[in-house]
Amino acid sequence: MLNKFKHAFNGVKVGLITDKSIRSHFIFAFLVVLMGIVFVLPLMQWAVLLLTISMVMVLEYVNSAIEVFADRVHPDHHSAIKNTKDLTAAAVLLASICAFFIGIIIFLPPVLVMLRGI
Repeated sequence: MLNKFKHAFNGVKVGLITDKSIRSHFIFAFLVVLMGIVFVLPLMQWAVLLLTISMVMVLEYVNSAIEVFADRVHPDHHSAIKNTKDLTAAAVLLASICAFFIGIIIFLPPVLVMLRGI
């Protein structure tokens, strides 16, 4: 059982070391969590925020894994491989767009309140 966790944590590390997109998503997630702390979000908003962050991160890891595997199995250009990679990239894009709008819904009201006080 512990060995499975070891492999999983190694996967997190490999993603962070080798994939620029994964690193970017981690940076954005960190900044969003900081904003949540600054604005003292209610528990339900934290739940939505963490689920949204998780959704984007999980899809980015799956996308990266599929890309690495596809490139290894078939390094030459192939339309089916391209379509597969495009589809997984689209999943990340759609999740990121959703996350953006959830961020607007959660953070716009406290930002507006803060700006009124300036």
